[in-house]
Amino acid sequence: MNDEDTFPIDLQKLSLYFEFQLNMRRRTKGKSSYKISNFRKCKIEDFTRHGFEIGEFERSIYLNRFCPEIDDKVLDDYRVMNGYTNYTDRNSFAVEIIKCNINKNKNCKSENDIAKVLDLIYFTFYYLEESIQFANNKLGNRPIETRDVYHSQFKLDLNSYIDNNNYLRLN
Repeated sequence: MNDEDTFPIDLQKLSLYFEFQLNMRRRTKGKSSYKISNFRKCKIEDFTRHGFEIGEFERSIYLNRFCPEIDDKVLDDYRVMNGYTNYTDRNSFAVEIIKCNINKNKNCKSENDIAKVLDLIYFTFYYLEESIQFANNKLGNRPIETRDVYHSQFKLDLNSYIDNNNYLRLN
């Protein structure tokens, strides 16, 4: 693997430009509640605890991803369910990329520096998809297959909004 393929990302330094948040919306009986989680560098356990196996060659790639900081005790609060038009009972999420706020962090980079960084990078979303494989006897006692699925890739600039819709297929 070449240095061009992967490189370490310092989340603390990146926060001087922008930060990431996972915004979960739970709609129950027509009323919405929200949970916001910050992101951190992924750990191998973030994938293996869901039954996804990572080979030695891919370890550095997965360790350079960002994962939401979610405590296992509240994991059910972060499950996506039901369709967009279900106004009674629905869980959905948004990943927000927020420009560093000088009122919260006096060390924020200038807008010019932020624009230069945004011009250099692509944001790529992946998610773990679990599906029940009733006919697959190779999975043993856990008939759930976990796949790492590419979702989307996009660029941002400083003064635009992109709505990168999170449509996940139903199994």
